[in-house]
Amino acid sequence: MKLLLIAVVTLSLNAAFESGPGDPELLFPYIRAVQDTGSPVCVINAAMLPYCEGLTATASGAKPFYGYGLDSAYAAAQYGGSIFGLTGRWSSFGDSVYRENCAGAGAGLRPFRWLGAGVTADFYMLSIQSGNVSYGRTMYDFGGGFILSPAEWLQSGLMLRNIRSLMDENDLIYGEWSCGLLTRPCMGLSFSWNITDNPAGLINTFTVNVNPLKNISSGFGYSVETSSFALNAGLLWHHIEVNYGLRFHPYLGYSHAVSITYSGRAVTESLSYGKINRLPESRVDIRTVTFEQLYALGILSETSARRVILYREKIGPVTRDALARAGLSPSEIKMLTAHAFGFEKNTGNNSRDALKKKAKKRDYVPRKVQVKRRFSEMIEDGVPAHQAALYSDMCISDTDSFRETLAEDASLDEDQKKIIRRICGD
Repeated sequence: MKLLLIAVVTLSLNAAFESGPGDPELLFPYIRAVQDTGSPVCVINAAMLPYCEGLTATASGAKPFYGYGLDSAYAAAQYGGSIFGLTGRWSSFGDSVYRENCAGAGAGLRPFRWLGAGVTADFYMLSIQSGNVSYGRTMYDFGGGFILSPAEWLQSGLMLRNIRSLMDENDLIYGEWSCGLLTRPCMGLSFSWNITDNPAGLINTFTVNVNPLKNISSGFGYSVETSSFALNAGLLWHHIEVNYGLRFHPYLGYSHAVSITYSGRAVTESLSYGKINRLPESRVDIRTVTFEQLYALGILSETSARRVILYREKIGPVTRDALARAGLSPSEIKMLTAHAFGFEKNTGNNSRDALKKKAKKRDYVPRKVQVKRRFSEMIEDGVPAHQAALYSDMCISDTDSFRETLAEDASLDEDQKKIIRRICGD
């Protein structure tokens, strides 16, 4: 009976090795060129590896088409830097009679901020053991992909899998391809469309990923041609995320999957419109902060945090312009300048302000004295102590960030903001 079921499933797909990984965050068992990375996930397209900074490892188990006695297992690990990334993965599908095992590795490179490319290599092992029937076969293949990201909110991709089988028309491994488009209208929310060519034909897949809180993720997807849907929900605690997924096929029924994922970055991008809606509870001194303290803020990737520290140690005082030169994105710069103080002012060779300061050294007032005076004036005029400490320093350290953060600060009324601007001379 089991052999008959496997034969029917295999014939309906026209090829083996099409069950795909059981990771619930991947939603569907076939490849997709683009996917959301707002929560910890091991990506399908190797070209996306440099966009997923840090170490991520996941293990999952699934019951495909629940009630037929089949099982699926999947494990993967990846490491991405800002330019280069590596991944390794393993998957298994079947039962005690029929088993598909696949092991693979991949590498990704991002030569430009807006372009990523990747290659993969896969090793396939098929085994059928039932009574007098014994069959085994091993095969290998390779693939590749590209990611184009002209803006933080837009991403397009192309992925090819099993290129060798695509050219040779292998009867067991199907050469697949997929292309897609993903958009992020705001932080923690994404919409994507992928079209995938597999043995069942062209499949259009639409997905929505939304992370309502910083430690909760969720996703929903629908495949038009197969009339199937999938959803998942994940909970992140420190560096560990537990995820559950449910998939429904109108003919084959439900599939259940559970995964455990470790993330070195331990960040879920929560739903936000990109504004700093509240002030940080504590701030660090950019002149003395250690790498561990900076990374623990949870606002920078591991690579970006190391770049800031390395810039300070090798080049000198950190300014807002220095953050851009170190490779931080505009959103990272905005968050860091709100969570840290002690930035030096941006300087220029032909700065008239600098010349005036040199000409008036006798009138120079030390920075600490200026901060203290502004702080005292704000307290006397009724500004809360935390906000007074923040803005008395920020208006000297970084004028642009001071104006932007003050304008978005919902904890102050307009009269208090006017007081702060007057005292800071803005």
